[in-house]
Amino acid sequence: FQVPDMKINLFFRPAQQLRQTPMSDLIDYARDFVRSPVIVLIGKRGNGLGLSICQGLTNALKGKIWLESEVDKGTIFYIKIPIKISKITMMEKEKKTPLLKLNHNTILIAEDDDTSYALLEMILNKAHLEVIRAINGLEAVEITKNKKNISCILMDIKMPVMNGIEATKQIKAFRPDLPIIAQTAYAFQTEREQVIAAGCNDYLTKPISKQLLMHLLDKHVKNNITLQ
Repeated sequence: FQVPDMKINLFFRPAQQLRQTPMSDLIDYARDFVRSPVIVLIGKRGNGLGLSICQGLTNALKGKIWLESEVDKGTIFYIKIPIKISKITMMEKEKKTPLLKLNHNTILIAEDDDTSYALLEMILNKAHLEVIRAINGLEAVEITKNKKNISCILMDIKMPVMNGIEATKQIKAFRPDLPIIAQTAYAFQTEREQVIAAGCNDYLTKPISKQLLMHLLDKHVKNNITLQ
């Protein structure tokens, strides 16, 4: 990053391999719901919204997004975002925002993505919550059967072996009162209706908001809630 005149410019340089991709096609990918034929061919998930969302967010933050691309070698995307330096330090800000502590409750995180799991684990550990992980829906069902101390499940919907919808149905069959909060990367109304119909008590849209996550845990996990 750079700091000219007390302003920070953040630069992001994620590499994206889009082989055999001419520049005209890359411009198309910035439109909603347009997916690379290479990504479709190899069966990757997604709705063709990633680059469009990045472009929209960058514009909203008064930043710039650009790319360098070479056919058969790959594409590099650059994002530049200007940020003003805040007078309040992060430590001071944290002191003004008390964190909920749901003392020693156990939360099962059903999540196959390591990065998503690491973020949730960090947030929950800071709130003094015990965390257990399942990497697919079938494992989530088995863990819930064997561990009676689970207070809530954060259930990813798109998982291998067994998806979150089916896992929720099976868990609710033997633990109907156990709160299950769905995690989904998709904000479509149809999927929201699907997760609620399956038995989920609530849902979170990725990227996960720490404040909303703690609010939902406060709402659904009612034991021993105090303030830090």
